[in-house]
Amino acid sequence: MRNDGGTLGLNCLDIDVAGITQSDLAELMDVTQGAVSQLESRHDALLSKLSEYIHALGGELELIARFPDADVRITQFDPDETDAPANG
Repeated sequence: MRNDGGTLGLNCLDIDVAGITQSDLAELMDVTQGAVSQLESRHDALLSKLSEYIHALGGELELIARFPDADVRITQFDPDETDAPANG
């Protein structure tokens, strides 16, 4: 059964959601534990690093822009996105 995890900072996702340590996560991401710690404490992160972090925890990152009349899912950064961008 899927659970609404509510809101958490990155520093809580590894233990609270995935049940793994920073060291375990670092192995999955092929980085050091210090790199995971730095990512978790940043106030600004690259979408690619954030996506890698979420995927290593077994999740999927979705980017949604919320406008007054509609929500739009941004797919440009999806690893599974197969549509080629239009030129010009």
